[in-house]
Amino acid sequence: MEFRILRKRLGIRAGSGESIAVPHPHARGLLVMLLLEEGRPVPADVLVERLADPVGAPDPAATLTRAVGTARLSLPPGRLVTENGGYRLVLDGDDDLDLSRFRALAADARRLRASDAASAIAEYESALALWGEEPLGDLPAAGALDATRRALVGERGQVREELAEVKLSQGRHHDLIGPAHGWVAQEPSNEHLRSLLMLALHRAGRKDEALRLFEEAEDLLAPAGPGPALRRTAAQIGRDDPGLDYRPRPVLVPLPADRAADLSIDTLQASPARIYDYYLGGKDNYAVDRAAAEEIMKTVPDAPAAARANRDFLTRAVRHLAQAGIRQFIDVGTGLPTQGNVHEIARDAAPDARVVYVDNDPVVLAHGRALLEGSPSVAVIEGDLRRPEELLADPRLNELIDLREPVGLLLVAVLHFVHDDHDPAGLVVRLAGRLPSGSHVVVSHGYDGGMDPGDTEHSRAVYRRSKLPIYSRGPEEVARCFAGLEILDPGIVWVPQWGRPHPARPARDPQWSHFIGAVARKP
Repeated sequence: MEFRILRKRLGIRAGSGESIAVPHPHARGLLVMLLLEEGRPVPADVLVERLADPVGAPDPAATLTRAVGTARLSLPPGRLVTENGGYRLVLDGDDDLDLSRFRALAADARRLRASDAASAIAEYESALALWGEEPLGDLPAAGALDATRRALVGERGQVREELAEVKLSQGRHHDLIGPAHGWVAQEPSNEHLRSLLMLALHRAGRKDEALRLFEEAEDLLAPAGPGPALRRTAAQIGRDDPGLDYRPRPVLVPLPADRAADLSIDTLQASPARIYDYYLGGKDNYAVDRAAAEEIMKTVPDAPAAARANRDFLTRAVRHLAQAGIRQFIDVGTGLPTQGNVHEIARDAAPDARVVYVDNDPVVLAHGRALLEGSPSVAVIEGDLRRPEELLADPRLNELIDLREPVGLLLVAVLHFVHDDHDPAGLVVRLAGRLPSGSHVVVSHGYDGGMDPGDTEHSRAVYRRSKLPIYSRGPEEVARCFAGLEILDPGIVWVPQWGRPHPARPARDPQWSHFIGAVARKP
């Protein structure tokens, strides 16, 4: 089969080394999805949604069936098998996946960069040499495939940045300038890559060119403008700051096995983020999530309305912060993109607002990067609330967020997934402790006050079967999250009751929302 991800054809190679052609676009799309899973089964309903045409096919399930039939005719017998209600591509030792080789070369380079920079550079360049045209460029445009494209472009961009960092650290700025110009042209909103090229030009005695790159970014990234890291670099270059000394960012190394397991996409088990998406009327959920959501609604019929009430609280809180002068937001546990995302709300009041979305669900990250990172002042990063210092040290976060200026920290519908053993209140205190005076913290939390104990246990049991069990906490426990902060009126209340300057007036008993929340300011 033949379809472009890298310069060489990504595909199953026969013993002769020849690729097997699969001309049908849906069949090629199917094989892309299966190849990227590298031998793991993918449920049929997931493939249906990933392969759906943007305008919507009349019968998506029939489209998948035809794609499977076409692919099987093109592949050797036994290569595409039915398994666990889905499909799996059987790989063996003769198969050659360019993407796997790219990742292996990049991993080797990361291990070598501290001890053998020359060898690291060679490995990085070998990895990038596998790339030709843009990934999946010969496949039809579709939402899910677009998410995959963006993820692959992100992997390539990271390797380019790391190669540029090593070359700068070795004084090879002249070698870097040519390729980096092309990279920046392909990724004009990549501020870190632009800053590395500016440093290379400055070191080569081409200060005016370096500053023109910054001026270009100012125009490109309007109205928000370049982030704090790029602004600092430009200012130092402008005044020929003798302290302008390049130090490589920390390298993103492969996660330990225990953390990598937490980030695997499990489409056979319900995900809280996807259940929430279903309640909000989204489309980024699977059959297993919809079944779990419907099971919860047997005893909590208000669950969809509660999700909307929580989202409305987020909207009011973000709007208040933007109107109060906050221009930077960190949304932890963001969930799947939906209508009225944080950057959209904030920009209604402040067009220059910058937003970093943080999550550790791989489905959230894939969809978020595909749908939200179209703006240079928006980023989606992988981060874990249970590691607050690591989260705030993320290089991409620090490119957009100046932690010396007030920040709006959003912890909406996320803390109730944190077990007491991890001290959720202490985590919030640690995060807020790194923020400057004038910052605000927004929290909403699930609370089963007033619910029938049997109904509560039923819904909790559904979440226990998902990736993240849920924990109810009342106002006194949530108050501990705001230690050292000034809680704004009306205090910790049911989310339909929160509003500034005056609380909203719910039409009925607000405890139906099952969420309490508050906003606090750091003095």
